[in-house]
Formats: sequence, structure tokens, C-alpha cells
Amino acid sequence: MAVPEQIIPLSKNKVWLLIFISIVFVAIGFWMLSLDAAALSHYPAKYRNPVFVHGVSYVSIVFFGLGIFVGIKKLFDDKPGLIINAQGILDNVSRFSLQPVPWQDIQGFGVAEIHKQKMLVIFLENPQPYLDSATSMQKLGFSGNAKLVGSPWVITAATLKTNFDELLNTCQQALKQYKNKINTVS
Repeated sequence: MAVPEQIIPLSKNKVWLLIFISIVFVAIGFWMLSLDAAALSHYPAKYRNPVFVHGVSYVSIVFFGLGIFVGIKKLFDDKPGLIINAQGILDNVSRFSLQPVPWQDIQGFGVAEIHKQKMLVIFLENPQPYLDSATSMQKLGFSGNAKLVGSPWVITAATLKTNFDELLNTCQQALKQYKNKINTVS
């Protein structure tokens, strides 16, 4: 069965939810930052160190503050989240996407789960050309992905108007169809 071009839009409701969650964690970060040694004395011993607590609060504020910024940017983004067609996969969800990934570069797909969040892992035949053309920020993201899940390219369905199982199934069917066409043409 032929897989038609799949255009998967961003889910604005999911983006709003992520913005809300980010705001909550930024607020928690500011609250933690306001705690002094006396306030921390009521907590278990490992949470009494103000340097540790304030360090975690700064990380929370910066990380989730960026999440708010990215979320707001995605709210006004009219591009589809993901396009799957005969040329390959174009990922507009990830902050680290560079260009469409052609089918001949895709070895296969895997599933990674971190904190109950499933992610589609794209295993590439040769990731080096993608890494070479990445900005330093993108390289940092790719490096983190590779250490966590074994591949630099990861797509989450968290902000897409689809669920993870549908995304995985669509990508696997498309890979089978289009990679076979490429192999028979070569």
C-alpha cells in the first residue's frame, strides 16, 4: 500500500500545555531561589545545601524559560510540524532540525522513553554530514541526543497533532516503501 505524503501539523493545545508547564517550573525555580539556609533547614539533609538548591533553581529558570520562549514561537509558527514524503522526513518540531533527512540516509527507527515521554529515534547511515553542517547549539543538542538514545536525530510527538504510535507506524511504513524504491532504482 502506497504511503501518501503525510503532513502532521503542530498541536497548538499541546504547545499551550507545554508553555503552562514551563511557566510553573520557572515559578518553582524562583521560589527555590528565594529560600535561604534557615528555610532549607526543614528539608531532608540532601536538600539543605543552599548552593545546590540555588543551582537547581537557576537551571530550572533557564531551561524552562527557554521552553516558554520556544513554545510562544511555535504558537505563531504556521509551518507543519512534520512532513513525511518521497524525499524523506522534514522535522520542524525539533530545535535541532537542519534540513530534510532523505530516506537513503535513514537506517531505521527506534523508540526511546525518558520520563514516560516516548521519542522516535532516527538512526542515520552516516550522521557526520549533518553534524558538520550544524551550528554549535545544534551540535550540543545532537550530542546530547546521541548520548541519551544512541542517535543525534530524535523526534517527539509531544507537540504534534498525532500520537506516538501513529507517528512510528507512519515512519516505518514510509521507510519500507521509499527505501525499497531507492534500492530498486540504484
